[in-house]
Amino acid sequence: MFTVDEDVPLTFHDADLAPPSGVFAQNYARAVHKENQPHDWLVSWTTFQDDRRNDMGGHFYVAEYGIRIQAASNKAVFWKPSDWHGTSLPMLEPDAKGDGPLLQSGLAIVTSPRLPKAFAKFRQGELTEAAMRREASVSEEIGLEDAFETITF
Repeated sequence: MFTVDEDVPLTFHDADLAPPSGVFAQNYARAVHKENQPHDWLVSWTTFQDDRRNDMGGHFYVAEYGIRIQAASNKAVFWKPSDWHGTSLPMLEPDAKGDGPLLQSGLAIVTSPRLPKAFAKFRQGELTEAAMRREASVSEEIGLEDAFETITF
C-alpha cells in the first residue's frame, strides 16, 4: 500500500518495486550529465511547448550519440540515464527564473538511487513512510537542485 495524495491508500499487487517518482518542470535546462538510477531507462514527457517559440531552446540532447530532439508539445523521450544527456537553455533573461514567459513544461519519471533500499526498509517496518521519503529524496540524488526550475513529486 502506498499513499499518493489526500491520504488515499493505493495497493500495488504483485509489484516488487516502489511506485515511481519524478519531477514536474517548466523551462527546464541542465548541462550535459549522467545519472545513477536504479533502472535502465528514463522517460520525460513535454506536455507543453510554445510552438510560436520553438526556436527558443529547451531541446533535449543525447550527447552520447550526437542526437538533438527538438522540443514540441506532447512529446515523450526515452533514454538511458547512464548515457551523457542534457537540455539546451531556454532563451530567457538569466534573472527570469520563475518570472519569465512559460516556454515549456513537462514531467519526467526519475528515481533516487536510494529508493530501493529505503522502500525495502519501509516494507520491513524499519522506516516510517515519512522517513522513507526523506531517505529517498529525488531532487538531491539526481542533481535537480542545479536545474533551472523543477517541482518534485
